[in-house]
Amino acid sequence: MTPAEYKSARATLGLSHDDLAAWLGVNRASSYKWESGVNEVPGPVARAVGLALAIETADKDWMSGYDCSDGRVVFYSDIAPLLAVREGE
Repeated sequence: MTPAEYKSARATLGLSHDDLAAWLGVNRASSYKWESGVNEVPGPVARAVGLALAIETADKDWMSGYDCSDGRVVFYSDIAPLLAVREGE
């Protein structure tokens, strides 16, 4: 990930250096250094930022069959048979 890509991703995510650094578990100086090109963006950071960017910019309709209300992702078709049995009790 280039410094320009990192900066663009941070802007697209709507995060400040402080917010993105906190999410990544690093200090804000690291975020500034990556964005300015002083230090190279580490591979794991690039992957995490890339994944966050992909999720943020994805078509949200693919999640219409998911329930994330308790922090877990469960596809309804996986539990539909269980719900049908439960409702028929």
